Amino acid sequence: MVLTTATGKQLLWLKFYPTDWNGDYNLRACSLAARGLLAAFLEPMHMAVPYGHLLIDSQKPTNGRLASIASCKEREVNYGIEALVKNGVLSVPEGGILYSCRMVHDAERHEKCTQYGRL
Repeated sequence: MVLTTATGKQLLWLKFYPTDWNGDYNLRACSLAARGLLAAFLEPMHMAVPYGHLLIDSQKPTNGRLASIASCKEREVNYGIEALVKNGVLSVPEGGILYSCRMVHDAERHEKCTQYGRL
C-alpha cells in the first residue's frame, strides 16, 4: 500500500520521530551497523507496494543488491538482517520478503484515519 493523500497523490515524506527510533528497545538491541542498515532500507520500504515491505522495483532484492544500496558488504547485510529479524524490528513471512511491522501498522492506521476523515 502506497500512502496517499485524499486527492490520490503519493506521500513523499515519511513520519519519523527520533524519540520513537531511540525509544524502540528492540532496535536499540541491534548493533549500530544493523541500525544503519535499517536506515538505508527505509526509503525503499516507504516507496514499496505493499507499503513497508523491502522491495526494489517491485521485486524481492538479493542481499547483494541490498549491499549495493547500503554501500556495504553482503556479509554485513546478512548479519544486519539477522539481527533486525532476531530482535523483531523486521519480520519475514513465508514468502521471504522482509517488512517493517511498524511501517505496515502505521500505514494501516493512516488508512483508517483517512476513511474516518471522509465520513
